[in-house]
Amino acid sequence: MEIVARNDYLRVSLKKLSPVANLVRGKGLIEALNILSVCNVKGAKILALLLNSAMKNAVSNFAVGDISKLYVREILLGRAKFLKRFQPRARGRGNRILKHASNARVVLSVL
Repeated sequence: MEIVARNDYLRVSLKKLSPVANLVRGKGLIEALNILSVCNVKGAKILALLLNSAMKNAVSNFAVGDISKLYVREILLGRAKFLKRFQPRARGRGNRILKHASNARVVLSVL
């Protein structure tokens, strides 16, 4: 049984989100949430919300009674479209600023 939760267009880059995802891949759900609660990174808070969403999906949609048997089977990260902005520079020129975003998908499974 697979329980899936996804979140698209997260306003954090993959470079910042990937190390946090590597910390919790393959861990039990409760252990993963404990790790993310201690981690002081923007991506940790986002992934914790996504794991909570997947946990609630498991309880309400799949009638999983014991959440201690759930584990994080996989976390898939991908690049989303980025916002393009310009910063004014000298002599009427402008520099392009790319504000990166990412997509995240969490798959939980029962032991």
